[in-house]
Amino acid sequence: MSSWTSHLAAGAGAHREDGYFARVAVLGMNRAELQANPAAHDHHVHDLNREPRLAMFADESFDAVFCSVRVHYLAQPMALPYPYPLTPRPSATPNPEPLAPSP
Repeated sequence: MSSWTSHLAAGAGAHREDGYFARVAVLGMNRAELQANPAAHDHHVHDLNREPRLAMFADESFDAVFCSVRVHYLAQPMALPYPYPLTPRPSATPNPEPLAPSP
């Protein structure tokens, strides 16, 4: 889940041009914010409150899955599949480090 930022560190995914990630797909409910995200290669407007499954993505199609800040918009966060509504690849890093420190 994301918005105008993905909270990725400079040089480590903050901008799609830095090449740190081959693909950053962002998901949220505000199209304008998602389109403004400099890390995003593609964006998906989706309301997890209405549909907790992410049918637009196949399981094991990502190396990492982040949820930054937006979890407080979920009406029933415990209703989502755990740990995420999308399963990363088995070879995925469970706690990737390129997140920027909180301000």
